[in-house]
Amino acid sequence: MNALETKETIVQELTARVVPVPLMTNKQTCYEALRAFQSHPEVPCIIVSDKQGQPIGLVRKDLFFLRLNGFGGMDTWQTESIAKLMNKSPVIADLESTMDLLIAALAIGTGLHGKGADYVIAIKGNGIMGVLSASHFLNP
Repeated sequence: MNALETKETIVQELTARVVPVPLMTNKQTCYEALRAFQSHPEVPCIIVSDKQGQPIGLVRKDLFFLRLNGFGGMDTWQTESIAKLMNKSPVIADLESTMDLLIAALAIGTGLHGKGADYVIAIKGNGIMGVLSASHFLNP
């Protein structure tokens, strides 16, 4: 198998492992995020995009609910923009770019972004596909 075939195989396998998640804009509220998580209880996070549809943030469900159950709770957060609770520097990997895939694998595997990235936003060209987690990179 040559390098091109190897890359295509990896891209196909990772594409099959992408988990679709809800998309929100940075203008939507925490209450709307709560409704999205309630409507899709199986998803681990929400991708936040700008008005051009480009990913700019990630909201992890576990951290979102910790904030909602913390000081002030939902009363404090329900009308606030989801942008206030999102990770503003998520790892984004274009599945068509070998370099992006390597960076994403390193970020998850070695903690390139502090504690390490739990999720990578997977895109293909200009389209948002969903997320990959460490288990998607490490499990056969």
